[in-house]
Amino acid sequence: HSRNLVSIRVLDDIGIDYAVDFASQFGFQKTLLPHALSLALGSLPISPLDLATAYAVFANGGFKIEPYLIDHVTNNEGKILLQAKPTYVCNPCNETYIDPDVIAPRVIPEDIAFSYGFSIKGRCTTRNCPTSKSSEP
Repeated sequence: HSRNLVSIRVLDDIGIDYAVDFASQFGFQKTLLPHALSLALGSLPISPLDLATAYAVFANGGFKIEPYLIDHVTNNEGKILLQAKPTYVCNPCNETYIDPDVIAPRVIPEDIAFSYGFSIKGRCTTRNCPTSKSSEP
């Protein structure tokens, strides 16, 4: 009793071209995505970093943030010469409530992961979220 059939049927119903176009909004190159029903089974030729970057859009309030090492560059007087700028993907992702204080305890079990300097984000669908409607990360 495979559950994969459901995802294949959904992809077949919405159309492969639509799914590929939609996925391209999250930074995936259309030419690299398989134009086949296997797309519903995760046959994307992408790295874990690419996938994490795509999912991070939901946790970042609609901003797609490309991984980078340098946040900003200043001169010897402290003037910012270069500032990293996130790419804005959706306007905003209002289908998801993004209040980390409300979502994290429900989506991410306590003590599942920890790292100094990094926060953990989670996503829940609108029908499963509490009543808070904050769209700010």
